Amino acid sequence: MSSYSLLGTRLGKALSGFSARQCSKLSGSAMLDRYHGSFVQTHLQLNTSTEIAARTACRDYSSLIKASSTSGLLQNLPTRVKGNSSVYVRKTSSTIGRVETRVGTRHLSSTNRAKKSIDLNRVKKRSVGVTRLPERFNMVWPKICLFGDSITRRGFNIEEGCWASLLQDKLGDYFDVDARGFSGYNSRWCLDLMPKLFPKHYLDHVEVFVLMLGHNDSWDPRVPLHVPVEEYERNMSSILEYLFKNGLAKQKVIIVTPHWYNEEAFTKYQITVGRPDFTKKFESAVKYSDAVKRIAAREQIELLDAFEISTKHEPQEELFCDGLHLSVKGAKVFFQNLWPLIDKKIVEAFKKPVDQLFHAPPYHEIPCVKEAMERHIEKSKPGK
Repeated sequence: MSSYSLLGTRLGKALSGFSARQCSKLSGSAMLDRYHGSFVQTHLQLNTSTEIAARTACRDYSSLIKASSTSGLLQNLPTRVKGNSSVYVRKTSSTIGRVETRVGTRHLSSTNRAKKSIDLNRVKKRSVGVTRLPERFNMVWPKICLFGDSITRRGFNIEEGCWASLLQDKLGDYFDVDARGFSGYNSRWCLDLMPKLFPKHYLDHVEVFVLMLGHNDSWDPRVPLHVPVEEYERNMSSILEYLFKNGLAKQKVIIVTPHWYNEEAFTKYQITVGRPDFTKKFESAVKYSDAVKRIAAREQIELLDAFEISTKHEPQEELFCDGLHLSVKGAKVFFQNLWPLIDKKIVEAFKKPVDQLFHAPPYHEIPCVKEAMERHIEKSKPGK
């Protein structure tokens, strides 16, 4: 045994580009790599006849080694090794490779010319220690899910419609805010996405679900995104039906009416970006807002009337960055109206205000920090 080299779990990647002369100069020690329960230990033995001995202990680790075609040092290694076994491979400069498998006192050997792998299924396994995090570190973060069109898609854009960012800032100690927004989508296309987007195992972790669609459905009928209001109401009801059938409670849902827009500003924006002129009439938009209100009353779910908020706000143009999508100001106005509804649902579910929910204790509650702070306060008292 002349020298050992620490090259990593994937020997092929490590050896790629190395010549025999370069490899003979490498030195190092054994390598331990723990990866999702895998335990890999690799040794390389190099000598003047460019022989390589590789000893690998693994646990169901696929495609361990792909030898470098340029170096020609390592070939004919098994592409899949099953079980907690160890493989000893010795390859000389000749075309004949000898592969030996050793587990405890067991010993299997074979001599081959071409690519030939060893089936270790019947080889006695030996246990390998696996490091696991304590149970208290297995944190599951409840979800606040936002589902909609480009208004939702831009929810994390800090330069404009940042309302999702504002939510995450409020909820970040205990919740994940998932924005599932699809620019240009209407209720018909979003309904088709439901099974893939929201399987039951995902909905099991959702604490609040915010549904906001209709901005594209309500465009003029000449626009390809348009969906008639009757179909829109059916689609929105079907989306809710899917959620309820897959275990999401009604008290976790907030449905939002599509807000109004600034036609003049949005027309200018479309000319700037070279898009066709999308327009909608106020009377038509009211019908889509009323459809959402009917659904909320029928299903007895929480309603946020963004249409009314957008029509009553003055000056209206400051709500939008382009006449339709929310500006920073508009995002803050929307957030200020949405947050009390989410906050109420979280308090009802967890019996605590949001600022008292933590996965891990605040740093100032950690004993050593708390003691240091108490000592500092004690020393800071007058007369001390």
